Order: sequence, then C-alpha cells, then structure tokens
Amino acid sequence: HTRLVSDWSSRRVLFRSVLGPVVLAANASSTNLVLAWPSSGPSGYQLQSNTNLANTNGWVNVTNSVSVVNGQNQVALPLSGKAMFFRLQWP
Repeated sequence: HTRLVSDWSSRRVLFRSVLGPVVLAANASSTNLVLAWPSSGPSGYQLQSNTNLANTNGWVNVTNSVSVVNGQNQVALPLSGKAMFFRLQWP
C-alpha cells in the first residue's frame, strides 16, 4: 500500500510507500489536490483517507468519482486546509 501525507498549510506533499505495487501520485493546484494511480495492472484499489494516523480505525473510503485520464485513475479533492492522510487499500 502507498500512503500520501500532506501538509496543506505549507503545500508540502510527502510520500511513504508501505509495501505496495502501486504508486499514488499527487498534484496540488490552488483549489484541488489530484491523486492518481495507474489504471493498468491490478484493479480494485480503494482510495481512503484519515485525519489521524494514530487512529487505525479512522480510514474511510473517498467517495469522489474516479476518472481515467491518460492511463491514470484520478480523483480530485478540494483543498480543505486540514492535514489528511491517503492510502490505496487492496480488497
């Protein structure tokens, strides 16, 4: 699985890979964060978010729609100003 850690206040995005074959990428604009991962290869990954990594039961499915653009699954999320953590969960 791959986790993305972001600090919205300073527009920093950090990646931490946790034993997974799929890379989760991020691109921040002035209003959105676009998360992307390859649409080829294994399917069934679910994008999840959490506001507190210490809460291992705090992961929830991201319900924003997934679009396929240039071979990448993409989800656009509005910037909220809060720290959020993301991962791709394999079923």
